[in-house]
Amino acid sequence: VTLGGFTGIHQYCRVGDISFTAISSVVVKDVPPYITVSGNTAKPSGLNKVGLNRNGFDTESIEKIRHAYRTVYREGILLKDAMARLESLAAESEQVNNFVGFIRSSERGITR
Repeated sequence: VTLGGFTGIHQYCRVGDISFTAISSVVVKDVPPYITVSGNTAKPSGLNKVGLNRNGFDTESIEKIRHAYRTVYREGILLKDAMARLESLAAESEQVNNFVGFIRSSERGITR
């Protein structure tokens, strides 16, 4: 996790692996792994591509994570429908399984 300067995080929020918060972000919901959030209140602004590359993720893994991100954040569907769509991909990819598992276990909801 990389936190930008002056980032505020609610005491019960979880921040997933290899995620990034921009400067002065205010996080009030869980931040799933691998994404970048910014703003007051924090909204997703894309994948943390720099963090993924620095942590040795290969191109195929990044593409699977990108597909999962787009399914959850860009297709405009309900979260439960997005999770159903990602079940088969989660079985194939440890990273997508981590992403989906984090979202399923969220008690506060995720940044959207």
